[in-house]
Amino acid sequence: MSSGYIQVGAYSALNGVHGIEGWRWLYIICFSCTIPIAAIGFTFLPGTPDHPSGRFLTGSENELAQARMASEKRQASRPLNLPVIKQVLRGWHFWILVIFAFFFSQADGVSSNSGLSLWLKARGNSVESINTITTVSPAVTIVTSIIWRRSSGVALIAVTAGLNIFASVILAIWDVPDGLKYFAFFLSGTADAIAAIIYAWTNEICAGDTEERAVVISSMNTVGNTFGAWLPLFVWKTVDAPRYLIGYNWTIALDVCMLGMLFVLRHFWNREKGQARLSQI
Repeated sequence: MSSGYIQVGAYSALNGVHGIEGWRWLYIICFSCTIPIAAIGFTFLPGTPDHPSGRFLTGSENELAQARMASEKRQASRPLNLPVIKQVLRGWHFWILVIFAFFFSQADGVSSNSGLSLWLKARGNSVESINTITTVSPAVTIVTSIIWRRSSGVALIAVTAGLNIFASVILAIWDVPDGLKYFAFFLSGTADAIAAIIYAWTNEICAGDTEERAVVISSMNTVGNTFGAWLPLFVWKTVDAPRYLIGYNWTIALDVCMLGMLFVLRHFWNREKGQARLSQI
């Protein structure tokens, strides 16, 4: 979202300055913004209770963090070796959550594969208007994330998948009024709003094992980014733009699969919680 507004300013005010095109200025500006953020993160992120960085929290604060972890019955971290990885792979957490993450990570294709910007370009919109209008989708993501934060995880994910299916059906039909196309493109911004809920739920499911949580969450991220690097080359081909018929139908299929895996995940998680309650009796 911020990048879109920066691009508008760079294109209109810096295009041609020192012989550099406006879009190249965007990379220079983004690089300049990234360096201080990286420095702040390196300096102020406190590490973990087991391995505090020592740059921000005091010794008593580190001890308090460790005591809180103990009160929550969280295990101390262990070396991440082959036996630990085998233990993780034998459980359902890894397989169901990673498969679920694949469906989720690829189901935001409508908002992440330039369909809106290429459609606006085909309509003859100016560069400034394209970069401004396309910031609405991430704005929808932000607003939806704020609204969704108080909702139930399962219900929220199901509703969001339904909204994304609805938006994708409209775009797959394509022969609809332009206003409805705008609505569908903007509505697809809700797809990314559930990322925080999904990863928070993963943290809860894997809360009892630090190494399992690390392996599962990193694998979820890796699978999403790995498939996101090459799968769009086949599903979201630029030659199909702006009507990505294959891409929009692919998104519908992914959301349907995500809904199915959602209820599988809920079943296993409820069963595990029930077994934990019985073991405490």
